[in-house]
Amino acid sequence: GKNTSAGAIVVTTTRPEIGQFDDTGHVSYGSRNEIIANDTINIPISDTFALRLTGGYNHRDGFVKNLYTGQELYAYDNGSFRAKALWEPTKNLDVYFIGDFEYHRDNGSSVWTIRSYGTGDAGVTDVPVNFIQQQNTKYGVVAGPNNIQGAWDGPIGDRDWTYGGQVSVNY
Repeated sequence: GKNTSAGAIVVTTTRPEIGQFDDTGHVSYGSRNEIIANDTINIPISDTFALRLTGGYNHRDGFVKNLYTGQELYAYDNGSFRAKALWEPTKNLDVYFIGDFEYHRDNGSSVWTIRSYGTGDAGVTDVPVNFIQQQNTKYGVVAGPNNIQGAWDGPIGDRDWTYGGQVSVNY
């Protein structure tokens, strides 16, 4: 943009196409029950109106074991939906609607695993020098380069959603 120091990146997605039916999708499956699915369909409703709908879903099972709760962490579910409508009642007028919704849920974006224990107290005087190691050992956590276990007792995870819409009229 004019007042930006490095310019602007503008992403413009495909508008609905009047008179054209199209459906494009993709599904994949991977390790840890990872599923990625998406589909876009363009539907001509009349000679002056069309819809374009896009939906997506991503899922993965957890793989980091919480030895405190028994839960598998680092799982996620994400979904998105976008609807577009294009109405061209005359050659000189078009009305373009866009609405979107996206959600995200995970249960491990803020956890960490222990690869090794330090040897100092880091200046902390209120707890024993090896407090973290003692607490993790109590639950069976073994530090190491391939460790994918931990012991967390608080709520872990994230849930959020976003949505928006716009209308543009060109005459």
